[in-house]
Amino acid sequence: MERAGYRIIDANFNRAREALRVIEDYCRFTLNCAPLSGRAKEMRHQLSTAIAQLNSGQLLANRDTPGDVGTNLIIEKPIGRADLKDSLTAACKRLPEALRVLAETMRSDEPNIADQMERLRYAGYTLEKDIALFADTAARFAKVRLYVLICSNLPA
Repeated sequence: MERAGYRIIDANFNRAREALRVIEDYCRFTLNCAPLSGRAKEMRHQLSTAIAQLNSGQLLANRDTPGDVGTNLIIEKPIGRADLKDSLTAACKRLPEALRVLAETMRSDEPNIADQMERLRYAGYTLEKDIALFADTAARFAKVRLYVLICSNLPA
């Protein structure tokens, strides 16, 4: 693999791992949902395990943060984050983008790892949907102020 490929993999591995950490922490601390947090954590570990199959020395040796022209790009009007949900949404969108780049970059040299990135990308789409459904249900339930319990002695 050429130097540029290692740089692309390194940057997108970090991007995907960071996105998963944001998702995991949102599920853990905002939603207080162990299953969703656990799924994000498991995905993060699967990602790290897959990338560990590559030569980590090459990834680090080709990292060039000071020489990276992208670190100095300034967006005139960056997208703001109004709340934690906005941060979650950004992370959920960033994750499949990074996983797609990883899959495409590794497709010719590392097809098995590329396939793992594809599976993780689809799992990310499902996780985003499940988080949205859980958060919506939890928000609605939090607004409930009256619970009606109905008991019956009638035979079933």
